[in-house]
Amino acid sequence: MSTRTLEQRVVSQESEGRRLPEMILRYIPAHVLRKLPAHVVRAERVVPVGLERETLVLAVEDASDFDMQERIRYIAARDLRLIEVAADCIDQAIAQYYPHSEEEADDSLSSPCGVDFSPHGTWLA
Repeated sequence: MSTRTLEQRVVSQESEGRRLPEMILRYIPAHVLRKLPAHVVRAERVVPVGLERETLVLAVEDASDFDMQERIRYIAARDLRLIEVAADCIDQAIAQYYPHSEEEADDSLSSPCGVDFSPHGTWLA
């Protein structure tokens, strides 16, 4: 397993010409996704994307929403680092990683934000 931080991996991907910050939503480890309950992810429209030591890294639409930050910090019992991501990408990631039903989980998602979230998808330049 790589010891590089999420930020180092993102910078590395950026140098390869991949779309950021949406690309961080592509592969999120299950242990990271379990850091917040699905109902909280849906209600707050946030996606946990990484852990950096004891800090939970979240993809959010609006990093200036301090009320949301306080609610999530309380629920997660961790410090937070926020990465702003387009709203449609947040919605796609929530649908992919926190589906309401098995049918929704099996759907291949065609992403309006330029990132294919399907298991065998490719990055769009």
